[in-house]
Amino acid sequence: MDVLAPDTGAIVALGDSLTDGYQPGLDPTKPGGESAQGLDENVRWPDYLARRVNDRGLPMTVVNAGISGNRVSFDPSVGGQRPADGPSALNRLGRDVLSVPNVRTVVFFEGINDLGQAPGVTLEQITQNYTSIITTLHQRGIRVLQGTITPAGGNTGPGNYGTDATNDLRNQINAWIRTDSPADGVIDFDKAVADPASPKQILPAYDSGDHLHFNAAGYQKLADTIALDQLANNCSSGSSSSSWGSAA
Repeated sequence: MDVLAPDTGAIVALGDSLTDGYQPGLDPTKPGGESAQGLDENVRWPDYLARRVNDRGLPMTVVNAGISGNRVSFDPSVGGQRPADGPSALNRLGRDVLSVPNVRTVVFFEGINDLGQAPGVTLEQITQNYTSIITTLHQRGIRVLQGTITPAGGNTGPGNYGTDATNDLRNQINAWIRTDSPADGVIDFDKAVADPASPKQILPAYDSGDHLHFNAAGYQKLADTIALDQLANNCSSGSSSSSWGSAA
């Protein structure tokens, strides 16, 4: 539904199941085993962010463009990816971001499926695609805040999410996001939710149980990591990259 209103702007959350808000059930090996808490409760991190925006009285809306299983670099026809995972972030920008009325900022939080699913990616491949996506959004005058990739150590589900090799590549990608990404700002989701005693894993208080997805407290922590003052300054892109990781 589109609503006419003065001086408003849209924030699009572009991501995968971590933005879609998936929470596995007590037995994540069972098909469709999402927990009851994850259904019809509006506990995705974009939901929590929207509440914070409303409580602050900011004239902005939050649009959730998360698709479970989605990847930055590969479409469903590549490597046997499921059609339900949707076209890659690179190829769905027009449909899911640029078509949103008055979109001003994109919170871009995606990449763990590129690491955990076959075919895998190299550092160069994923950073090139990150750069292409961010450049396209900048050309349309849209600010981009890029989130670091969160931990998946301990995950034993399908794919390579929980391996040491995946974690090593994740750390390399996060180092690039923090220092070399052309995004206008970095949201350090990784730092916010990682277990200080074992940074390759999610802090148990935020872990849904599969060591990849978050529980409601974890999704709230992601939302709380985004500084509202950066969103309030919701104008065209072009500022130098900055990093933040605390609520405002």
